[in-house]
This record gives sequence, structure tokens and C-alpha cells, in this order.
Amino acid sequence: MLKRVVVLLIAGTLLGLGAFFLQNKDKELEVSQEERSANEKQQEITKVPSQEEILKGKVSFKIENVVSGNEVIVNDVTFNLPGFVVIYEGDEVNVDKILGDSGILLNGTSENIIIPLRKSVSNGQKVTAVMHTDNGNEIFDSPMKDLPIKTRGSNTVSKTFTVN
Repeated sequence: MLKRVVVLLIAGTLLGLGAFFLQNKDKELEVSQEERSANEKQQEITKVPSQEEILKGKVSFKIENVVSGNEVIVNDVTFNLPGFVVIYEGDEVNVDKILGDSGILLNGTSENIIIPLRKSVSNGQKVTAVMHTDNGNEIFDSPMKDLPIKTRGSNTVSKTFTVN
């Protein structure tokens, strides 16, 4: 008796599924024109905004040029929270390549910041200026503790210069 009930349930389920698939076999899923245009808009490729466009007015720095010697002058820098401008030797953020830091800079704009370097830079050498946050102790500890500031696209706010 139980076997018959189970067999009938299975047979009924299979027949019902078969009828459903046969009925909907030739029908396409209808998509409204509004849904199509919304999907097309999402798929459009747009220009990726630059760091300056994303951060305009909130976080920025300006260094006109870097000259040989033992300091770098930051013309102006704007933070939305306290932070640092750190100078690295070469073009990568690496704790072993730190040449110097600005000391704590408060939120807002600061001008003509002199960053003393641990060693002199010479003509043709590359240096990178990077903006970092402060972890709360007002001392630049390391790039792992006082993190580099990044844009929404995860680009580090930095600029590489060739010393001249």
C-alpha cells in the first residue's frame, strides 16, 4: 500500500513537471524596454575619474618640483583628518625606502611644509610623495600603522618625481 502511494506521488510529480516544461518551452522571458535600457546603462563603460577629481577639495597635495638636497618642500597639502606626507626613495611604498615625513599635519590646508630627509637626494633620482593617515599618536610610525590614503578606486594618493 505504501509502495503504491510513493509510486503514484513520484509519477504525478514527473507528469506535472513534464506538462510545465512543455507548456513553457516556446515562451521567452519578456523584458520591458525600461529594464533593457537600465541594463544597458549599467554596462556602459565610463571614464575612471582621476585622484584629483575624486578627492577635490578634501585631500590633496602639491609639490611643484623636487631639487637635489636634504629636504623636500610641499607647496600645499589638504587633509580631512590629521595625517602625514611621507617621502619614499624610488616609486614604491616600502618601509625600507622612507626618506622622511612631514610630522603631523592637522585637518585643513597647510602650506610650505619642509620635509627633512634622512639622506640627500641627487639629480635623476626618483622619489615618491605619499599621503598617510595618523593612527592617533601624532607620530609617523610606519606605512603599516599610519596607512596610505587611498581613493575610492583603491589608488594610493601619491606622486612620483624625478629630482632635478
